[in-house]
Amino acid sequence: MNEEITLLTNEQVFGENKLDVIKRTNNICKPTDFAVALGCSYFYEKNTIFDNLSNYYLSTPGENGNVQISEYHTNCFVNAGDRSVGIRPVISFANLSDKLPFEIISHNYEELLRGYYRYETFYLEYPQVIDRGLQIALDYKYSHGTLKKTGKIWTVDSFIWTNDRDSFRPNEYEEYEFYGRRYIRVMYKNENRTLGFNGRYYWVMVCPIRWYVDMAAKLLISKYILASGIRFCDNGMYNGDFKNTEMYTFLNDYFAKDIYDNQKRDIKIDSEDAEMVKILKKIRAHKP
Repeated sequence: MNEEITLLTNEQVFGENKLDVIKRTNNICKPTDFAVALGCSYFYEKNTIFDNLSNYYLSTPGENGNVQISEYHTNCFVNAGDRSVGIRPVISFANLSDKLPFEIISHNYEELLRGYYRYETFYLEYPQVIDRGLQIALDYKYSHGTLKKTGKIWTVDSFIWTNDRDSFRPNEYEEYEFYGRRYIRVMYKNENRTLGFNGRYYWVMVCPIRWYVDMAAKLLISKYILASGIRFCDNGMYNGDFKNTEMYTFLNDYFAKDIYDNQKRDIKIDSEDAEMVKILKKIRAHKP
C-alpha cells in the first residue's frame, strides 16, 4: 500500500517543538531545476548560504483563506492560488522502516562522533536535474525520432505559474532513456528565472529522491523542493481542510502515482553520492 503524501505544518517548522530535522538543517531548502522550470520562485545571492533558497507550502491555513509558507526561515502567508510556491513532500515511514536503507550522513566527522546524526536516505525517483552537458545531444536524437521511450509518464500542471485562477489541469510528459539515464522534455514556464539556456524546452533527468529522515516523528521529508506550479486551492478559500485541496489531489493522485510506480525500477545513485555512502558505512562501523 502506498503511503499518503503530505506537507509540513507550521508547528513542525516554526513551533516550540519543531521537528529535529528542521532544527539540524536550519530549515534550509533549495529547489531542483525541475521545480524552478515549473515556476518556483527562489532567492539568489551567489556564494552565500542563501544561494538558490526557496519558499515552500505548509498545510497550515493563514488569515482570510490564505495558506502559510516557509520563506527563508520566516513564516508568511500567500494567496492559496499562488503557483510560484515550492512543494516539499513528506511521507510517514511508520509502515516502511523495514524497507528503507537508512544511511547516516554527516559532512562533519566531529559532529558524527559526538552523536549529532543527520539521517538521510534515497527512496523512489522524480525528475530533478537539468543535465546541461547533454541538451544538444538529446535534442538531436529527439528531433530524429531515435530516443527510446520507456513508457513512463510524469504529470504536472498545464498552466503557467502566474495563473492563479484556473484549477489543476494535468499535463503529461513522456520519459525517454539515453545511455541508461532517464529524461523528460519539459516546457520552461518560469518567465522570471533562467537556468542558463535560451529556448522553451529542457531535458530533465529522473533522479533518486533524497529525503531527510526524522526518526522521532517517523517522517521522510524531501531534502529539496521537488515541484511547483500547482495551486493550493482557490484564492481566499483555504479553511485548513487539506484533504479537500488541489494540492492534496496533486500529491496523492498524480505525484504519488508517478513516484510509487517506479518502485520496481533500479535506482541509480550518482557516483559522488555512492562514494559518500561507502565512506559513511566505514565511519559508522568505527563509531565509538
